[in-house]
Amino acid sequence: TAAIGDVKVCRCHWRNLARFAKVFDMGMEEIVIPPELCSAEIPRMRFSFPRMRLHSIQISLACLFLAQVVSAETIAHWRFDEDGFPAGTSAPPNADCFKDSSGKSNTMRRTDGPNPNEYSVDVAPFGKDNQLSLRLPVKGEWRDIFTVPAREINGYDFKEMTLEGAFKCESAGTFGGILTKDGQPNPASPYPPLQIAFAREDADPKNLGEHLIVQWTDGASNERMLRSIGPLAKNRWYAFAVVMTPDTASLFLRSEDEGSYTLQQSVPLVGGAMAQSMGTWVIGRGFWNGKLDNPFCGWIDEIRISDEVLPEDKFLFAQP
Repeated sequence: TAAIGDVKVCRCHWRNLARFAKVFDMGMEEIVIPPELCSAEIPRMRFSFPRMRLHSIQISLACLFLAQVVSAETIAHWRFDEDGFPAGTSAPPNADCFKDSSGKSNTMRRTDGPNPNEYSVDVAPFGKDNQLSLRLPVKGEWRDIFTVPAREINGYDFKEMTLEGAFKCESAGTFGGILTKDGQPNPASPYPPLQIAFAREDADPKNLGEHLIVQWTDGASNERMLRSIGPLAKNRWYAFAVVMTPDTASLFLRSEDEGSYTLQQSVPLVGGAMAQSMGTWVIGRGFWNGKLDNPFCGWIDEIRISDEVLPEDKFLFAQP
């Protein structure tokens, strides 16, 4: 609880503020958010203040809360445009140079090594204002970027979420991890908390070759997988959106020659979107059976993670 003058404010769930506006009443000296507007995990909120000051406070609080609501759902957004490095160059190693545009400071860094990842003007051609992508130029070797353990997103408990990005695969000799959360929540399973990957081109028993696949562990420690309807082409841009409600996950995909996203597959979930863990988030590499794995070779452009279900018209590369 915070006190500002004679106004007492308790925490609330920002996403309920649009509905909260309906609760305001000019005749009330005290405003309490009803239980039905608050989630089980979020404490209720109470305002108390003199009747004569209600109108001005009402307006000020509404403006403040609505400003919070606009960006509340975005937990991380790595665009590569604001990092401050021109095309053809690489960010220095072991420094948090890959900025998080969400404002939540979930920056990423790279390790030192030859032939590092570099900024590129080859960007996803989906009509969005976009200047730079990240190119991972080496086949079969890790050139990924990652969060350090101190970043808040690592321990975030996602009950629902939307994961988005764009990629162009140059080589599919191995599985190529596009977006990953490291770890092994269930010791009996090789699945990580999350891995979105371009499947290798050679045939395998599950017939996953050159498909986009999503492999992860749900909130009840079950293995889950989504896959694209058909194989994808190398050297072509695709945009993906993985949408997870507490009980269903769906994969949407758009190619550079299509005007909109297409639903690829949906699967049920138990216990929430993803198993909670403290593993780091990675762009450009996978994780499997407790080990770093699946380096990506190609281009990755704009990765965004949201803590709620976004409608299709709000997807990162939705048709304007």
